[in-house]
Amino acid sequence: MLVLTTLSARRTELMAHLHQQRIEDIPLCISPDDTSFLQIKIASIEQEIASLISQISQLESQVQLKRQDLAAMNNVLAPIRRLPFELLSSIFQEFCLLDQSTRCASRRSVKAQITLSQVCFTWRKVALGTPRFWREIDVNLRRASSNSMREIQMVPSWLKRSGALSLDVSMVLHRRNYQSSIDVFNQLLPFCDRIRSLTLTLSLPCLSSFLSKQPKLCVLEKLDLTLHPDVTTPKHHNDTLKPHQHHQGFSRILNLHQLWSVKLKLPRSTYHDNQKSFLTQVMFTLPLPLNQLHSLHLELNQDGNYSFSDACSYLNILRNCLPTLVHCRLVRCPEHLRDALVKFPGPMTFSSLEFLSFEQWDDAEEARLVQLITVPALVTLRIDHSIFGGDDFTDFSKHLIEMEARSSFPLSTLELIRARMMCTRDLLAVLVAFSTVKHLKLCDCNLNTELLMRGLQICGSQTQGRKPIVPRLEWLYLVDHEVIPKGSEYSIVDMVESRTNKVLDTGVCFRRLTLAYECHQLSEVVTRLDELVDLDLKAIE
Repeated sequence: MLVLTTLSARRTELMAHLHQQRIEDIPLCISPDDTSFLQIKIASIEQEIASLISQISQLESQVQLKRQDLAAMNNVLAPIRRLPFELLSSIFQEFCLLDQSTRCASRRSVKAQITLSQVCFTWRKVALGTPRFWREIDVNLRRASSNSMREIQMVPSWLKRSGALSLDVSMVLHRRNYQSSIDVFNQLLPFCDRIRSLTLTLSLPCLSSFLSKQPKLCVLEKLDLTLHPDVTTPKHHNDTLKPHQHHQGFSRILNLHQLWSVKLKLPRSTYHDNQKSFLTQVMFTLPLPLNQLHSLHLELNQDGNYSFSDACSYLNILRNCLPTLVHCRLVRCPEHLRDALVKFPGPMTFSSLEFLSFEQWDDAEEARLVQLITVPALVTLRIDHSIFGGDDFTDFSKHLIEMEARSSFPLSTLELIRARMMCTRDLLAVLVAFSTVKHLKLCDCNLNTELLMRGLQICGSQTQGRKPIVPRLEWLYLVDHEVIPKGSEYSIVDMVESRTNKVLDTGVCFRRLTLAYECHQLSEVVTRLDELVDLDLKAIE
């Protein structure tokens, strides 16, 4: 600071001297005899002015350099510079996690690890010296472009920085960018023995090509596979569409002893092969150890045109997972599943299944499968018809009650989304059977609110002489955008008050209520409900 003050004072002094010279050295009256003297004087003044300007310019340059040095010193003395590398590494880790959750999924966006490593030498040293920053990689080659080569070349340098840690790899490979996909797999092969989680979005030919390279996926635990809906096959790779030719080799290659979670998102059946259907092709191409899986997610294309063989393959997948499956999510089902169930009517007992979700199923096929399964360990049941199904009249409530009777499962959470095949009385009958339910979610089910609340009321003049329905209920989520609960406000209050009474024999207190209705204000009862329970009340305009 002393140096900057001295330089500034010297610059001010020179500027004042220059101004004084311009005023004092010019005569007020000029005679013809003084012309030569004046010219000499002017030349002398101009020379001195130029010298002063040069000195000022040099001083300004020195001031700028000193300011830069001062800024660098301030950076060195910044509090973040005094942090140990271990703590700085933890901060960077939190930033990377935040970046993954907020950054737009665009292949042009710069990843957080790259940004941190380009700030300064210290940060780069910390970033490159922390292997856990580089254990996750996301390669997105949605379209063929000039930037694809940069993405491909980044793979080995990125993964080498992960040291010996296990890897989480995610790749989106465009179906028209076949060669780039092959190049990515070539770069990935040396690191396959450390891949713990693998997420692939690609075509079946690309998948077959990758497996033909004999990847050693010996520690793979999670597999998320999404196949492109419109599978186009290069002419010189037609042999990859004959999975039965590679089945034996692939079975030896994919010795996945640690695989426990599989997600398969399959497109519509587009292959015209009378002997091999689409699902069968996938299962032959990727012979998964289904008898050891704990988590299974099967999702079929909305516009799929699946054959009877597809439905049989679908059932075979489920049957092979019976002993070990814990978490199962089934999104849509093959069209001919009912015929396949008739042909193979044997029951299916999922002895370890705790979470089961049916989403966008045809009502009749869903009811048919429910009749055949036994789930003695089921904790969470979710039925979602928010997009498709849920409107046909069936005896679905009866099938659910029968499933509980033969399973005796300890169900804790029941979620029904647009399940309009059940009226309010049918739902109450189901809840009578599911006496262990603690969390109940009913969304857009077109229910009679007053009847539902009277049924859930645990004590009162109208409930004497009958057993309480779901006596352990702690949380109710009720959203309906069509039915206005006319006159049902006080029945809601009565139900909540009956379940928050401290003298209940159940020992369980109602804790949370979520309500949402279209064009209906519940302001009259908000205050009372707020006194009884942690309220989440919404009135949708």
